[in-house]
Amino acid sequence: MDANDYKSLVLYYGRTRFYNSMQKTALDGLTKFPLQSDFRLFNGIALALGNRMQECIRELNPLKNELELGLAAKMALIYAHKHCRVINMEAIQALENRIADENKTISTSSCYYTAVFLYLVGNFDVALDYIGRSMKNEVNSDAALVLKIWCELSMCMDLSTNRKLHSLLEGCISRSNGKNIDASLALVRYLQKRRQFEEALLLINKLSIRFPDTSIPLIEKMETHLAALDWDNSLETAIKVINIESVNVAALRNKGMLNIVRESNFKSGIATLQQLLISVEYSEPGNLILLVQICQLFSRICSRNSELLELTLRCIEKVNELNPDNVSLLAELGYQKLLLDNISDAELAFRSACNVDSSNFNALCGLTLCKLKSPTDFESRQQIQQQLAYLMKLTDFKPNAMVMYMSALFADPKEQKTSVNLLAEAAELHIQKLTYLPFGFEYICSMNPDFMLEICRELIRQTPAPIKESRYDLDLGQESVHITLKHSVNILETILHLCPGHQEALFLRATVEFLCGQHSKAISRLQRILNLFGDTFTEAHILLAQILVEKRQYFKALEYLDLSLSQEFTVRERPMYHLLKGIILKHQQKLSEAYQSFLLALQLFGEMSKGVQQIYKTRTYNNISSSHKMTIYIELIYVLREMGDVHGIYESERILQSAIEEFRSTSEMGRLIIAHSQLMLEKCNVSEAINLLSAIKPDESYYTQARTYLANIYLHHQKNRNAFSTCFKELVEVRPEPRSYLMLGEAYLSIQETDMAIEAYRKACSICPSNAFLARELGRSYVKSHQYANALQYYHSVIKNPGCSALKLDLAELFLQLKQFENGSNILAAGDCCSINEDSFTELQLKTKMLLLLARIHEKSGNIPESLKTLQDARDNQYRLHKLYSSGNSENLDEQSKMLSKICILIAQQSIKLNGSELAINLFEDCIKYTPNDLETLAALAQLQMDSKKMDMCRNTCQQILQIDGSNESASVLMADLSFRKMEFEKAAYHFSQLLLSQPCNWTALARLIEVMRRSGTLSESVPFLERAEHATSQSKHASGFTYCKGLFEWYAGNLNSALRYFNLSRRDHVWGQLAKLNMIEICINPDGEIPNAYDLFEAGDIGEFSESRLIALRTAERLLKEMWSGPGEIVENTLSCRIFRNFLLIASKQKHQIELALKDLTELIQKERNSFMVTILYATSLALVQLKQIQRAKNHLKRTARLSWNYEEAEYLERSWLLLADIYIHGNKLDVAGTFVDRVLEFNKSSTRAYELAGYIAEKLQSYSDAAKQYQKAWDSCGHSKPHIGYKLAFNNMKKKQFANAVNVCQQVLKLHPDYNIIRKDILEKCRSNLRS
Repeated sequence: MDANDYKSLVLYYGRTRFYNSMQKTALDGLTKFPLQSDFRLFNGIALALGNRMQECIRELNPLKNELELGLAAKMALIYAHKHCRVINMEAIQALENRIADENKTISTSSCYYTAVFLYLVGNFDVALDYIGRSMKNEVNSDAALVLKIWCELSMCMDLSTNRKLHSLLEGCISRSNGKNIDASLALVRYLQKRRQFEEALLLINKLSIRFPDTSIPLIEKMETHLAALDWDNSLETAIKVINIESVNVAALRNKGMLNIVRESNFKSGIATLQQLLISVEYSEPGNLILLVQICQLFSRICSRNSELLELTLRCIEKVNELNPDNVSLLAELGYQKLLLDNISDAELAFRSACNVDSSNFNALCGLTLCKLKSPTDFESRQQIQQQLAYLMKLTDFKPNAMVMYMSALFADPKEQKTSVNLLAEAAELHIQKLTYLPFGFEYICSMNPDFMLEICRELIRQTPAPIKESRYDLDLGQESVHITLKHSVNILETILHLCPGHQEALFLRATVEFLCGQHSKAISRLQRILNLFGDTFTEAHILLAQILVEKRQYFKALEYLDLSLSQEFTVRERPMYHLLKGIILKHQQKLSEAYQSFLLALQLFGEMSKGVQQIYKTRTYNNISSSHKMTIYIELIYVLREMGDVHGIYESERILQSAIEEFRSTSEMGRLIIAHSQLMLEKCNVSEAINLLSAIKPDESYYTQARTYLANIYLHHQKNRNAFSTCFKELVEVRPEPRSYLMLGEAYLSIQETDMAIEAYRKACSICPSNAFLARELGRSYVKSHQYANALQYYHSVIKNPGCSALKLDLAELFLQLKQFENGSNILAAGDCCSINEDSFTELQLKTKMLLLLARIHEKSGNIPESLKTLQDARDNQYRLHKLYSSGNSENLDEQSKMLSKICILIAQQSIKLNGSELAINLFEDCIKYTPNDLETLAALAQLQMDSKKMDMCRNTCQQILQIDGSNESASVLMADLSFRKMEFEKAAYHFSQLLLSQPCNWTALARLIEVMRRSGTLSESVPFLERAEHATSQSKHASGFTYCKGLFEWYAGNLNSALRYFNLSRRDHVWGQLAKLNMIEICINPDGEIPNAYDLFEAGDIGEFSESRLIALRTAERLLKEMWSGPGEIVENTLSCRIFRNFLLIASKQKHQIELALKDLTELIQKERNSFMVTILYATSLALVQLKQIQRAKNHLKRTARLSWNYEEAEYLERSWLLLADIYIHGNKLDVAGTFVDRVLEFNKSSTRAYELAGYIAEKLQSYSDAAKQYQKAWDSCGHSKPHIGYKLAFNNMKKKQFANAVNVCQQVLKLHPDYNIIRKDILEKCRSNLRS
């Protein structure tokens, strides 16, 4: 290397504050080039900057008389004398006099070397002045030009428009044939500042080729990657440098910083910091500035990790012992202790610094901050006020972020707006000074994340507690957020952009999300924090508990509180812990325990312990704010009133008055007034509640909430619609902002004033015309008021606006609602054709939503295959989005997994409709990969497994659900169903009854229980469960589920008119309506529930004449079928079911032509393969053939059902088919074969009247009158004595076996219920009486 290369390296080390390396390089240059005295000057400057003042003075004294180096030497000597422990004022005065005398006649070189010294000590303005004088005499001096550019680069100037520097530096490099290291490094810094990182890296690669023996190019490459936020390459380069040079300070510093800011890996960060401090001792001994900078860097980014802070504190203390009078070190020592919340020791350190230099700004700031963080009285507040005034004077009354922050802390709590404004200005001013700095360790030191988080914490403390507005909780994103939260978000986003793994910033971001009402985001972020930092981060557990309490998930909240206590026993000293525990206990109705928890929380807050101030040892405890204290007061008041005793009510009044006195004239007073008004409402004192709420003024924080509560009182308690709307009109007048207009519009809609509501929404849109949310609300208001034409016109115009393309979804939804399927699909298809950015989360999410809606439109229009194809496209798009989130480690990954799972479920459901059960099961299994513990997905999979007859798999899935949620309703029902389908009727009845004991209004379980009881022959045992359901809620008798179950019971009990009445009540319900209609149709078609006799259907003649009641029943069935007949978009099963029942209706007409039409249609259906209603179709076909007296053909069809196994879905018609086949065999004298079919039916249905009747008939044919009487008795009981012909047969067989008394009893029962059935009197009753008399 030549002399210029050595000089470039000297300047590089001086710039980077590696002063020992600078001195070593200067001595190396002097050794190699002994005639160049400027290396002696550089050596002296390095000694001065490296805090070796006496050596500096000895080195530079001989140079002060030289022509070219003298001025720079004299300035360096003055600097050295001023930093000596004993300052020689005479020497300084003499040197200053000589400088004043020589300053007018200095040479070009003298100006240059003086500028070098001034640049290295950071005096850039004066350095530029000397460079200017140097370049006047020697215009073409590359050294002076490069130094000037370095000064400009170091002054944090905006270089975006100054492109001249690029060409100037390239000129310097080219003139030196690429050997000018200083110019090359200056160009690298310039490119970094302009964010032209690729060009910078290319230049660094060239530099490393030219100078392979130095690590400087690699370090610059590392810092360029860091400035580009390319963490991986920066860390990789740092490790490469460390492997070459294990004590390289820059590389170790970079590695340690990245370990912390990327992922808060404190263990690795602390180990690297220890290695770094050892390396500094080795390569830069005595370099105070470097040591202090390193300690500042790590202490400001460590989220106040105590282990790391103790390490930096020990380092500062050690350095301070060697330099006890260094005011900067003393101030830093105080700040380090302040970070550890050791306020008393920090104050001593700051006082020591002030004793050395009473006007040191940092020391005075630290001292004032200590006083602000300590308990204050009137005298100390006066001192703080004086200190703040003096600090403002020191800054020449220019804005200063630290002074503003302290002023905000000092501000009166009543002046919340002033405090918030000061904090916001402090944050903005602090961030502004970072504008032109490239990201690196200097940027982090200047940014001071810890200070920014202090501002953020104070802003959060100033945030009013959110009060839920029951019907006006409108989400406007940032526009609806409190001003303190907006500023907090800006601060936290700035920090997390550059320090994505900052533990405290992540936690505070979750806190802000919670306060903004974004609960799912907050929970997701907190779970990510716990995954990163482990369960020992108790603050995350407590905040999770707080969010879950807000969401009313008290059991889970208590789990997190217990977990926090198990991790850190001292959480019991935190008010928030006891506040949350008290709320949970209150909702568990443990009122006395809740009261004790609230009382303890208040005591820990410091107000109920007289004269005792609780000083917390970590800043996290101090996060509890005045709003939390107000919450404690309010909860105390409520819990005392709920306790109900006289003492409790008196105590609640006393606490209310104490709270009023304490919070009078503060921002939280509004919240207390709202709570007070609620108490007045409980006392039925409506007028006093109105007076209290009316007293809240427009400039108060809780004015909006007060107006909302007042409006609700007017509407619900006084039924005053005008006063209700006036409250929101006044709110709009005071706060004419979008949120207020939205609330006004919602209020108008709630009282059916649709035109005025639309006008309010229009005004909201006029304020923010580009806001998609507001535009959506206006469109929806048109739809809610049924102005569909206006809605369509509005949507067509607004979707053309930038940022409102998402409203195509609303427009397509409206087309779907209006059944204009083609228009809806065209709108969405046009949006799908547009090219989207495959890396944009928002655009991919929108595309998924559009495809899902398009699939729904295809489904409703009846195009199931196209719907399935669109869903598959949506799945592919969502998979891309999921992959994008996975690579970014986003906290929204869970939401995207749920969406992907939902799409797979939809595809599976569509596949089922197309008879693709195996594909559906595979899709459900895919769902579980994405959402393994999602109960909805698992329940749907279990149901599909059951439908696909995979009973063991279904049982396993149900057990998995019950492990997650032991009381899961769906899994319990399915487990009972499994027993039912396996013909374990007792076990199924037990499962259903256990579920109904805890949930008497579970209509699915009740309907299943009635079915089980019927099939097990114990239908009457379901009555208590029906009664429990009826009494469980006053509305249950009108609930559609209850009326359906009641109708089912009455039907099975043989009370057909009652069954029809109950089914009719549930006919309009979207859940039970279809089933109710099917049952009504079946009752109307076959009112007696008879299985037709194969040989006596037309005994009354073939003309098909009916009574009037029978004609009414058939017309009713026809009308119900028309209601059920599927339109576009109805599922195929409903269409097929209606078609089959229409054929049953034609058969029931008993007209040959109608029956033949039915037979033709049924024959077409039989020819279709894989028909889910095949058993029903076969039965209907056989019935038609029997009607037409084609018995053999009917028998052939029925034989197909004889080979089938019993299953629940086909049970009803399978049993009817077997019974019809048995009847045919009976009349063919094949009694044994017929008996097997009858027994098979009775095995599965012990309430089958027709089966018992046929069993009796077979026994009667075999002249076994005793067995026949038993079977007829069962048939008579199962039909509820509603069929007189069965009673006749029972009596006849009793007479045959000479049990005349029993026969008489049966005859009397028949005649009592059916007095017109006289045949039994003549044939049996009179004969039995005659036999009894004889």
